[in-house]
Amino acid sequence: MPSASADLRRRLLSIVERRGHVPLPDPVLARAHQTGAVRDSLVWWATHPNPSGTFAARTRWLRRLPRAWVVSAMFALRYDGLIYVDAGAVAGHVFFQRRGPELHAFSTAVGPPFDRGGYSVVMLLHFVAYASQVPGVRRAASAAARTT
Repeated sequence: MPSASADLRRRLLSIVERRGHVPLPDPVLARAHQTGAVRDSLVWWATHPNPSGTFAARTRWLRRLPRAWVVSAMFALRYDGLIYVDAGAVAGHVFFQRRGPELHAFSTAVGPPFDRGGYSVVMLLHFVAYASQVPGVRRAASAAARTT
């Protein structure tokens, strides 16, 4: 029996596809998908945070590290993300941090050709579905953040 989030995801994707939008690629976990494009994207976002955001305040020291160390440091701090790769390039993400029994999403970004199509909602549903399958996670949360 499909879960409620999987059913909702299918319905949202069917609406998006009926509008003539491009199908969203399946997400990959950043920690497990270490291509050059993914690593470059992770480093860029980690070193260019929203200056007024909590992430920027908590990781200010991180931006002083050599670029080659940034991704490893992020993973050590239990940051990770769902990455959407299209034709070898990163087309979007949902970044999150594990805090005990909780996963906290704090950043979403959607790039062409997926911007302005309702894809960020589907991406956040992917995050909730992912969190529901992580051993020991009892709660998924999403910060009130600006989506790009």
